[in-house]
Amino acid sequence: MTIAAVSLALRDLAARACTGALEDDTIIIRQPPEVPFLQGDGVAVILLRADYDGSARNQPSNGGGPRDPVPLGLHYALVPYAMEALHQHRLLSMLIRATAAQPVLTADGLDGPVMVSIAAPDPAQNDPTAGWPVCLRLRVRGLVIGD
Repeated sequence: MTIAAVSLALRDLAARACTGALEDDTIIIRQPPEVPFLQGDGVAVILLRADYDGSARNQPSNGGGPRDPVPLGLHYALVPYAMEALHQHRLLSMLIRATAAQPVLTADGLDGPVMVSIAAPDPAQNDPTAGWPVCLRLRVRGLVIGD
């Protein structure tokens, strides 16, 4: 499984959620520093951080070599942006409903399903979303980087 495949799966989820509310090409994958400069109407999919997921300790091992699977937890933000605040709020509602309705992502490039949940900001981490307008924070679990 790759991190890029998860980003693309989340982009597709956001596109399905916002069907009819946005143009097809306005669901974009961006980096955190770009958020203040987003213009128009759309949704940005942003990978905030990736960290080792110690809860997935029971993964098969090949003896501790460099190709052992590495379980990861990914933290994303889906950032709806719009010229009008009410449209931004509608987009956020659509994203929340879609995430709640589909807590398991499957997509090309993923070896198996990954779990998606709505997450609160982690006070122990430097939260880059603190100064952003509206965003939906997500936690993705079940991703294993391996052979």
